[in-house]
Amino acid sequence: MGSLDTQSLSNAYASGDLIIFAGPGVSRAAGLPGDEDIAWKLLAHCDPKNAVIIRQLIERGSVNSALEHLCRRLGGRYNRIVESAYNDDFDRMDDLAREIARLRKGLRAVYTTSLDRLLERAFAGDWPAISSSDNVGQRRKIIFKVRGTLQKPASWILTERQLNDALLGTSSRTRETLCSALRSHRVLFVGFEQRCPLLEKILLSAL
Repeated sequence: MGSLDTQSLSNAYASGDLIIFAGPGVSRAAGLPGDEDIAWKLLAHCDPKNAVIIRQLIERGSVNSALEHLCRRLGGRYNRIVESAYNDDFDRMDDLAREIARLRKGLRAVYTTSLDRLLERAFAGDWPAISSSDNVGQRRKIIFKVRGTLQKPASWILTERQLNDALLGTSSRTRETLCSALRSHRVLFVGFEQRCPLLEKILLSAL
């Protein structure tokens, strides 16, 4: 990614129009799982006859494709295992989430790719968490859960097909929301690796 334009970020923050986009690394810093961790957890519950191909997908980095297979193979158990993997009832917190919350004065919104409630806890419930993309662009002081929230399995966007539909689909409201945010506001990405497939899809949503 290009160099950081600190002056434009500072100006956006001063005017209360900066969006922080929190990636998987924010939750991992607090000991919460990422997609790969979830995939391995699910794989342990999968029939060994189907496990070889799924294991290979995970090992070569096609984690969301692996989650696609696991969702189909595990059926109703899939949601329960994902929920248990987060151990979301524990009061986990880390300095990065706290620092994001401390910046709230100059933030328009926080977008996050994580299902967990880490950022909601960091903001002490002061900002509502929204998992629907309806009217997100017009709202301020919110946490937009781009891939859904743990408490609503129907909102989850984890598998490859779900990601492609939500982030790249021509009629997707989520894509419209991200496209508007990336084109109209200054966005600071935090907690993403440079060669992150999820980040690539997010950036493509603005094209």
